[in-house]
Amino acid sequence: MPEIKEFNENLYIKNIIPIIKAKNGLVTAGDIALETSYPVIHIKYVLNKLAAKYLAEMTPTENGDLLYKFNNQLKEVGKFGKIAKKIFNMLLDTFKFLFKIVIMLTLVIYMIFYILVIIALVLGLSAATDNDSDSDFGGDFVLGAGRVLFELIYNSMFFFSVDPYEKYRGAHKRPFYIRVFSFIFGDDEREKPFNHDNNILKYLKSSKQITLSQAINLTGLSEADTRAILVNMVVKYNGDIIVNDDGVIIYTFSELEFTGENNNSETPIYAWNREKLIPQLNYNRRGENIAIICFNLFNLAMASFLLFLYSETIPVADLILHADLEIFFVIIYPLVFSALFFIVPLLRLVRLKSRIIKVQLNNGSLRALKQFFDTDKTYTRASFIDNRVKEKIFLDYPNTFVHDFIEEKEIVNLKNYKSEMLKELA
Repeated sequence: MPEIKEFNENLYIKNIIPIIKAKNGLVTAGDIALETSYPVIHIKYVLNKLAAKYLAEMTPTENGDLLYKFNNQLKEVGKFGKIAKKIFNMLLDTFKFLFKIVIMLTLVIYMIFYILVIIALVLGLSAATDNDSDSDFGGDFVLGAGRVLFELIYNSMFFFSVDPYEKYRGAHKRPFYIRVFSFIFGDDEREKPFNHDNNILKYLKSSKQITLSQAINLTGLSEADTRAILVNMVVKYNGDIIVNDDGVIIYTFSELEFTGENNNSETPIYAWNREKLIPQLNYNRRGENIAIICFNLFNLAMASFLLFLYSETIPVADLILHADLEIFFVIIYPLVFSALFFIVPLLRLVRLKSRIIKVQLNNGSLRALKQFFDTDKTYTRASFIDNRVKEKIFLDYPNTFVHDFIEEKEIVNLKNYKSEMLKELA
């Protein structure tokens, strides 16, 4: 292969990937240099970029070199899942937006409307009794009110088009419609992504190098996710990855320059100081939720009652499939809406249980990290580290707690701990 003098990243990647595949994903910078005669500095840059993209592992060799372990096909891990999650979130946001537009209109206006329907039916029955004849007063009133209701909704579709949470962030003194939204969709906003790069940079300000275990202290993420962050930072900030004399992989950033002294705002935040709050279905008071349920139950009961009345003369299937606008907005729409009003929170409740377990496991593993890295005492088994947390730690950190500890007593204790976990998980 002819020598390429100028660094062309795309061309380097194109030529290096086949070599990685030919070696079953196991390569060093020296292997690539032997095949291509490319400068090592450029090879390491490309290998680090590919390692970040494909979540490659890195281990020290017996000679103190860095061995990159790629998956054989060089496929991006979890790419399909990320795309599917993004599409799902977009669809969910669209549904929430459209649902919020008519929530209050439907809940309150239909309640008023059905109260008028009850009055109309009572008056209609009274008129029929007084005149001793059949009267269509109640039915005509219902359909007429249905037309008015249709006009109200049609002309008010975008009344709630602005996200109300921007104005009302606190749990107290919230308008009724905010509490209704909370009942259906909950108050948990999507977690804002923590800036791990910035947090690690604060650590690097006092030391221009960091190990994987030290970075895990800061991120609280798994070994693979933390490694991906570090490798990305190496590429972004022109760093390097070396193996020291003890066989520990160190990420160095010698070209980073900082000015000034550290202050509180520039102190890194350790992961165990960022425990997550246990999510709740909503943050309304009990009485507020009961009032909202009663509102919707009334609408659901009235829509079901009117469906029953009309079904005596018109089959339910025909009523649903061939309904005109008045019937649709008087019976079918509020019936479906009122059902969704309860179905959505029930679905959230199912999902919430799994989220609670994840948050509890996350917080448990963060407390375990603090225990592991407490330099004032040797490791002791703690009562809060239950079997679920043990399994998560073992899966998330398969290598870190052995390779990145230097003091022998810590290595021995953690090796014994992993052996205990293996026996309990077997």
